[in-house]
Parts: sequence; C-alpha cells; structure tokens
Amino acid sequence: MTISSRLKDFLDAQSIEYQVLEHPEAFTAQETAGAQHVSGAKVIKSVVVRCDDQAVMCVLPAIHKIDLDKFKEVSGASEIVLVSEAELAELFPDYQVGAEPPFGRLYGLAVFIDTFLELAWTLHMR
Repeated sequence: MTISSRLKDFLDAQSIEYQVLEHPEAFTAQETAGAQHVSGAKVIKSVVVRCDDQAVMCVLPAIHKIDLDKFKEVSGASEIVLVSEAELAELFPDYQVGAEPPFGRLYGLAVFIDTFLELAWTLHMR
C-alpha cells in the first residue's frame, strides 16, 4: 500500500502518528483486516454516497454496513445513492477505486463518522 503525498503531508502537519503496513492486495475492508491480522472492528472503510446533489463520505468499521435508509433519515436528505466507481475515481484521483482514505475533508467532502469508532484507540485503513 502506498500513501498519497496529500495524505502524508496532512498527517505530518497534524503530528498524527501512523505506520504504512504492507499486506497482500485486498479488495474489501474485511480482507484488509484479515491480511493485517486485526479485527474488522479496527479497520475503517469509507463509503461515498450522493446525498441529494452532494457527495459525502461515511466512515465506519469494516464489520458494519451502511444503512442508506437510516442515513437518509439522519442526514435529512431526500435521496441517498452510492456513487459510481467512475465518480470515485474522479473524486480521489490519487487512490485506487475502493481504497479511498477516510479523510474526505482533504477532498472537499463532508464526513459522517460512525460513533462506534469513538471506542477505538488504534485504527487501520485500506
């Protein structure tokens, strides 16, 4: 796994401690958890949705699934849909589709974070 210069610069500027861990290619957050030998509760996944006309990022543990109906209710949006892979590639040009970092603000996105993540001290991302 490589880290984009944009993300590295952000983490360094904020004095956020991190490690880049090498692992076999993984296509899901759960596969990443297995490759890193950690619980899926400690691996973050990013799900990008179109909330009415705005792309927003939802950050949740790998073991959770986003409930689009619940998110629609919480966000007050009239329509919620997953963004396409083409849109992900456009929004995150320096990342492989499916490996978007959970730092949507770096890419101009509003971010919603699952409260479950408040319980974790160490988190892993794909």
